[in-house]
Amino acid sequence: MTVNYLPTKRSNIKRILVIAAIIGIYLVENSPVKGFVKGSTFTYIIMPVSWILVIFIWKMTRKIRPMTKIKHKRSLKFWASYFGLMYIVINMLGGLVDGFGRSPYNHTIGGIIVNVIFVGTALVGRECLRGTLINSGRKQENIILFILVALLMTVVKYPITRYMTIRTVEGLIQFAAQHFLPNLTNSIFASYLVFVGGPLTSVIYLGMIEAFIWISPILPNLKWITSAFIGIMSPIFFMMFFSELPLSQESRQRKKEKYEDSTLSWVITTVVSIGLIWFAVGVFPVYPSVIATGSMKPIINPGDIILVKKITNTRDMEDIKEGDIIQFRKDSILISHRIIGIEKVGGGNIQFITKGDNNKEIDWEPVSSQNVKGMVKHILPKIGWPTLLIKGNRDIDIEKMGFK
Repeated sequence: MTVNYLPTKRSNIKRILVIAAIIGIYLVENSPVKGFVKGSTFTYIIMPVSWILVIFIWKMTRKIRPMTKIKHKRSLKFWASYFGLMYIVINMLGGLVDGFGRSPYNHTIGGIIVNVIFVGTALVGRECLRGTLINSGRKQENIILFILVALLMTVVKYPITRYMTIRTVEGLIQFAAQHFLPNLTNSIFASYLVFVGGPLTSVIYLGMIEAFIWISPILPNLKWITSAFIGIMSPIFFMMFFSELPLSQESRQRKKEKYEDSTLSWVITTVVSIGLIWFAVGVFPVYPSVIATGSMKPIINPGDIILVKKITNTRDMEDIKEGDIIQFRKDSILISHRIIGIEKVGGGNIQFITKGDNNKEIDWEPVSSQNVKGMVKHILPKIGWPTLLIKGNRDIDIEKMGFK
C-alpha cells in the first residue's frame, strides 16, 4: 500500500540544501577557479571527485523511497532502457533525412574511458539530487514539481557563457527550440522516472542517450527545426505511454508480461536498426554504395549494391593490384571502375589507370591514391533499385552524408 504524507520541515530543509548544492556546483563549474588549475585537472579530476562525493553523501543519507514497489523495479529498468533506445533510433531516423556527421569526441579507448567518467559521475550525481527533490515530499504525482525540478536541471546543464552568447531574438528562439526545450521535456520525463522508480531509472534512460552521443562515431546532423520537433515530442510521447503501463497492479501481471515480451522484440529491432544505419553511412570497415550507371556492365548493373572495403592505410593501398575494382572520388561523385594499370609517381606515391568494363575508352585522368575510397568486395544484384527511385539517377555519395 502506498503511503501519502505531507512534506515535513526536515524534508523542506533537505530540498533547500539540495538546491543550494546544485547551484553551488554550477557556479563553481563556471567560476574563474578552474582557470587556476593546470590543464584539464579541474574538469576531469576535481569535478568527477566532487560528484562521487555527492553520490556517496546521498547514498548514506537517503531515506525516501520511490513510489513503485521493489518487485516492479526490473520492469521499470526495462522500460527506461527501451525509451532510451527509442529516443536514439528516432534521432537516427531523423539523420536519414537531414544527414549525418562525424562525432567531435575522442573515440580512443583512453578517451572513451575519460569521457565516461566525466559524463557518468555528473549524470549519476545530478539524478541522485533530482531523486531527493522529487521524492522528499508528498507521495503523489505532482507535474508542477516535475517541471520545476526539470527546469532547474536544464538551466544548469548549459554554461553561463552559453547564455551570454545569445544576443538576438532569433538566436534565443533557435537555442530554445533546438537545445533548451528538448532538454527540458527530456528532464521532465526523467523526473517522472525518478518519481516512480528512483534515480537509477532515470540514469538508465539519460545514460543511454549520453553514451550514444559520446561513444557513437557518427551522429545525426539534424536541422534545428527537426531537432526541436524530435526532442520535444519524443519525451512527451514516452511519458504518455509510460503512464498507461501496468506497473503496479498484480491483477495485470499477465498484461505486463505481454507488454515486455512484445517490447523485447522491438528493442532487438531498434538495436539492429541502429547497426544498419551505422553500416549504411560508413562506420564499419565495409560500406554499401548503390550503382546508378552502366559503365561496369555486365558485372555491375544499375540498381546493384556494391560492398566496398575501406582503404585506410598504406598497407591497404599496397594490396590493390591490376584487375581490382576500386571506388574513388571524382569531384563530388563516387565512381567504381576497374584498375588496368598502376603508375609510380614522385615521392613514392602511386596512381591508378582505370576504366569502366562497358566503356570504350579509359578514364581520361589517373586516380591518385588520396582519392581512393575503397575496393569493391561483393555485389548484391538489384536490391538498390528503391534507393535509385528515391535519390534519382545518380550514384550514392557517402561524402554528402557528413563525412567531409
